[in-house]
Amino acid sequence: MRHLTALAIALCVLASPAVSAGESWKQLSGDMFIDTSSIVRSFKSVHADVKYLYDKADGARLQKTFRSKLMPQHSIQRKNFYCNNREVSTSAYKYFAADGTVLATGSISEQKKTPVVPESRIEVVFDYVCQQR
Repeated sequence: MRHLTALAIALCVLASPAVSAGESWKQLSGDMFIDTSSIVRSFKSVHADVKYLYDKADGARLQKTFRSKLMPQHSIQRKNFYCNNREVSTSAYKYFAADGTVLATGSISEQKKTPVVPESRIEVVFDYVCQQR
């Protein structure tokens, strides 16, 4: 029985989309994570993969947007942080269902920089990557 319990736990960990080779997720708030292995610093910006977890309301809204049978549980977005100007943009994204199914994916060629609003969801990630410089 012990072996079955250990096997079940191991399978759950391995099946989790947040746990895979090359990713080092650090939780920065209740629903925001950063892949510390993805952080790349350049002269003008910092680039990193950010994971957002969605509550039922956000998941339902996104499910309608994607016209999907499955509800999005989380997304992984490639973010660009402009520390000196306190701005952020998104260059790529993937939305996932709870079972790991990819619901939407894409890249954004014309990146729109937006201000990092105080106390917004992304501010905790911005503070983390910009204070690490």
